[in-house]
Amino acid sequence: MTNKQFNKIERFFKQELTPELKDVTVAARNGEYELFGKYRIFKNRKGFYVGFEKKNDDIKAEFNSLKNAVAWCTLNSTNQRIEAKNIEKIDRKLSSIDVNIDIHRTLSKSSKLDREARWTQTIKLQDDIKKKKELMKDLKTLINSSKRIQLKRFKIRKSNQNSYR
Repeated sequence: MTNKQFNKIERFFKQELTPELKDVTVAARNGEYELFGKYRIFKNRKGFYVGFEKKNDDIKAEFNSLKNAVAWCTLNSTNQRIEAKNIEKIDRKLSSIDVNIDIHRTLSKSSKLDREARWTQTIKLQDDIKKKKELMKDLKTLINSSKRIQLKRFKIRKSNQNSYR
């Protein structure tokens, strides 16, 4: 699809979408995503950023994963701010733990450390892996919650659409 074709489609959606349909609309273009007529997700070399109303300088949240950014938008759009904030916190913690895992894995295999120091690094590695699994479980629960919200939105819009026929 050319940019000209995309711009025509984009204009059509902006003019014709009702507020109810904007609640379930997700559009992608050049690696950027617009969700629910309200949020914009874009990527740079550091991660995924969420802003409002197409303002790059108005960043509201930062993520390492697109899936986490989308879940945050879904929860935030339904005023589940605490859950959205938890996704943000877990995403940051996972990033930090991934760095720790890399460090502890490297040190546990290092021939420059004595046996006791390598053993200590191995224990730290195992502890980090356990923490990561717990965080992933919590994150999965929040993401599944956002999926249920979206499915509910789609079903409501679809039933409303069918009632007009």
